[in-house]
Amino acid sequence: MHHFDSREALLTAVLEHREAIAHRVATRYGITGLDTLVGLVGLARYNARHPGIVELYCVVSAEATAADHPAHPYFVARYRRVRTRITEALEHAGRKGELRAGVLPERSARACVALMDGLQVQWLLEPDAVDMPGEPAEHFASLVRPGAWRRALAAAPTRPIGSGRGSA
Repeated sequence: MHHFDSREALLTAVLEHREAIAHRVATRYGITGLDTLVGLVGLARYNARHPGIVELYCVVSAEATAADHPAHPYFVARYRRVRTRITEALEHAGRKGELRAGVLPERSARACVALMDGLQVQWLLEPDAVDMPGEPAEHFASLVRPGAWRRALAAAPTRPIGSGRGSA
């Protein structure tokens, strides 16, 4: 609290820092099409190694559903950004012929966000029962053509996230 004017300012700074890390981790795989989905799998892998920040995120995001909560505007804007990014990634994959028939990008993006956040809560409750990166990867594979998903995974960087200099 020495460096911040209020609890709300501290909370906002922590959330923005967490989002900056998440963005850096997820975009290391690329920022378009299936690279975005592969990045989300990488982010889930990273999150599985950082339970404290996952717990903080889950607690604050639930509290922020109240319109008068100081983090409410942050989470409304964040969810819009994330859904837009995933929708655009799926639309890009669709234009390249990588999406399975019948997949609706905007609806699928909302489901992807719900899956990722819901798995985090379940993982916090029973860490040994939830495969944080594996379960989203299976879901994403169901949205795209098998060959395209295999190629996207094969093209992903192999150096573990969080290793080496300059990594998250």
